[in-house]
Amino acid sequence: FACRALLFVWGFYFIPRKFRSGSHRFGLSGLVPCSGCCMNTSAPLLIANHSSALTDFVILLAFHLPAFVAMAPVRNYPVLGRLAEGIGCLFVDREKKKGGTRATGDAKRKPGAAQLIKDRVDGYSPEYAAPRLAIFPEGTVTQAHSLSRFRTGAFLPGAPVQPLCIHYSGCGTDLSTLNLSGGPSDAVIFLRMLTSIANYVSLEYLPIYEPSTAEKRDPKLYANNVRRVMAAALGYPTSEHTFEDMFLQGKTGG
Repeated sequence: FACRALLFVWGFYFIPRKFRSGSHRFGLSGLVPCSGCCMNTSAPLLIANHSSALTDFVILLAFHLPAFVAMAPVRNYPVLGRLAEGIGCLFVDREKKKGGTRATGDAKRKPGAAQLIKDRVDGYSPEYAAPRLAIFPEGTVTQAHSLSRFRTGAFLPGAPVQPLCIHYSGCGTDLSTLNLSGGPSDAVIFLRMLTSIANYVSLEYLPIYEPSTAEKRDPKLYANNVRRVMAAALGYPTSEHTFEDMFLQGKTGG
């Protein structure tokens, strides 16, 4: 309730939720109003596009209260950081070196994102009302008009996923918080959002994606296929840029 009230204050007075019927193997059909199909928790992972660090988390919390895989700095966000810890989010420091583990200052080794996700999926059971894990597989906030390359960590376990498309449309301001090369800060975007008469977002749930045998063996193939169906639903082109490309751009000011 608190998250929905916060969205109302931010100008999101009504958030329609719809489900696209059909199947990924035999073709998707039209949109129908959301009912119990939106709350199907049989898939342990909820996969969504990530266009706004300010609103995407709150939108998902308002309707699902999932846990998240988030960058380590999110832990320090006012209010949201404490809430993220409370619901069991997984925090990953992506500036540490790659691999199955992450190095720490005291020479201990911590599991990396892929292992943390696998452990959470292995222990998931909808019968015990455990929170699903919501993942933004692009790895960072991207422009709200394309899908960058999906990281494979969410697809390594070979578990079913629930694709969720977050549509921003008709907003008075661009809510994308991609700020790597001198763009507007989070504070500026937040103020623009508050001063808009209304902001518009809708949620489109795609059928649960059950990976094929080939996709279970090849996480990259699985990730690319999920991205393809989400891009088609969003009406977005795809980009082969990665989180590392955007991080390097931000470091170099390019």
